[in-house]
Amino acid sequence: FPAVGNCGLITADFESGGIHAFGVVVRELCGAPSNFRSEGTLGDYLQKADVPGICGVDTRRLTAILLDNAVKYSDAGGEIRVMLEKQGRTVHLSVFNTVESISPQELEHLFDRFYRADKARTFSGSFGVGLSIAQSIVKNHHRGIHAYRKGQVIGFRVDLK
Repeated sequence: FPAVGNCGLITADFESGGIHAFGVVVRELCGAPSNFRSEGTLGDYLQKADVPGICGVDTRRLTAILLDNAVKYSDAGGEIRVMLEKQGRTVHLSVFNTVESISPQELEHLFDRFYRADKARTFSGSFGVGLSIAQSIVKNHHRGIHAYRKGQVIGFRVDLK
């Protein structure tokens, strides 16, 4: 507490002519503003402005898990990229890393608990649960996550809204 949007939307208090954000990410959002001057909620305002908003998803933890996975399993001297993009009202978080090789069969099991695609790494300081935790976070919020491969790059894409 306080949650974002507690006071609601009060246009008289605006400091600019409109919203200048491509998207809004908040941990918690108040759906019932308490200020008597409120003209609506932040969620309503974002929707009218066609700005996607994400609420209640632990995006920091999700990003940390995906980056940790990329660092551990990227090939030597490889590349890691993070991308956040908007397509319509949907926001996608993607983490990519180069990888020497991964089979389509291994790709199908990456979200399984305790699964390791790289059998040579018998113990890397983790237990093979990171991606299953990421999947659990995403599914608990009725969102989607999937892994894919394009050439020497593996990517994880999260559909946040």
